[in-house]
Amino acid sequence: MTVVVVEDHDDLREEMLCYLQRPHWRVLGADSGEALNAWMRKFRIDVVVLDVNLPYEDGFSIAQRLRATQPDLGIVMLTARTRPSDRSMGYLMGGDVYLTKPTNVVELEAVITNLLRRVQRPIRAPRYQLLLQRQQLRAPDGHVWMLTARETQLLETLALAPHQEMDSDRLIHQLGRTMDTPLTVENLAVLISRLRSKLQEPSGAGNPIAGQRGKGYRLCLPLELHAPSDLA
Repeated sequence: MTVVVVEDHDDLREEMLCYLQRPHWRVLGADSGEALNAWMRKFRIDVVVLDVNLPYEDGFSIAQRLRATQPDLGIVMLTARTRPSDRSMGYLMGGDVYLTKPTNVVELEAVITNLLRRVQRPIRAPRYQLLLQRQQLRAPDGHVWMLTARETQLLETLALAPHQEMDSDRLIHQLGRTMDTPLTVENLAVLISRLRSKLQEPSGAGNPIAGQRGKGYRLCLPLELHAPSDLA
């Protein structure tokens, strides 16, 4: 079982990581949503302990996008915000439990243990699965499409984006960071068009990526990501 503690306060994060070391638990630390994304590319995450006041992307936004791509994930919201409106927002964005600071590590351990019991026996709705290492997309009916590296990265990037949508400029920047050749607006449009055509047959995935006038693109597939460790 893998737990990630996302907290930008170094001492507090290390305190929680130290206390939560348990047999059969892999406990990892992250200081931002981007660092969490990096762990998610390597491991299947079971529970995320998520601070709300994070740099660049706050915990509410992270919880919302995680819930969209991993419905069985346990999410613990951890924050100094105590207003009822903040607690309501935490639950609406996908949090399972809302704990306020200062952190009671004994209670936190009990909450994580309870959530891990739930994720051990998930009830899943049919979803598409993106197998990152194999560069494959698997449909609920079992059909598998082979993808290119750029197609895989495109689906992964949109799946991890807030609301599963991203403007064209940022999408081009994200995709271009790991590619040898630069990506243009025209290249992006061709990439998405070819991916749409590929996924039409034979299972008929419909339109996987919708263009949004003035906003960029949005992922339309119910998609969950599978890191290499999922396939061991």
